[in-house]
Amino acid sequence: SIDNPVTAKNWPPVDQLGDPITPKRCRDIMHQLNVQEMDRMRKLRPFIMPKFDAGDLVEVRYEMSRSQQTFAVFQGFCTEV
Repeated sequence: SIDNPVTAKNWPPVDQLGDPITPKRCRDIMHQLNVQEMDRMRKLRPFIMPKFDAGDLVEVRYEMSRSQQTFAVFQGFCTEV
């Protein structure tokens, strides 16, 4: 048990500790997870994302409610890609 002073003195086992996480390592891990998530989402897209640049006029239409078949349409200039 962890309450036993003999066991608690040597807990956790040194060979199972690993390196402490630093802010840079944490940032790198978060970046890697973000890249993996973006790749996963890109592969799951049922459509090919069109290419557009800042300054292009775009129209975005998305389904608000599938059961009610309602859509929202937004038109505007792309300010940042």
